[in-house]
This record gives sequence, C-alpha cells and structure tokens, in this order.
Amino acid sequence: MVVKYLLLGALRSMQLQWPAADFDVDAERRRVEAS
Repeated sequence: MVVKYLLLGALRSMQLQWPAADFDVDAERRRVEAS
C-alpha cells in the first residue's frame, strides 16, 4: 500500500509539469478505425 501512495504522489507531481493536452479522442478513434 505504501508503494501505491508513493507512485500516486510522484505521478501527480509529474503531471503538473506536463503541457495541456490537445488530444482529440474522437478524431484518433476514427483514424484508428479507418486504418
């Protein structure tokens, strides 16, 4: 359980440094289905 909390804390702190997502889920789904 301790490891889980450490990982969650690390992930949360990392996410603060990531740029805002401009990922269009629907567009990617259509692209994958078309291929």
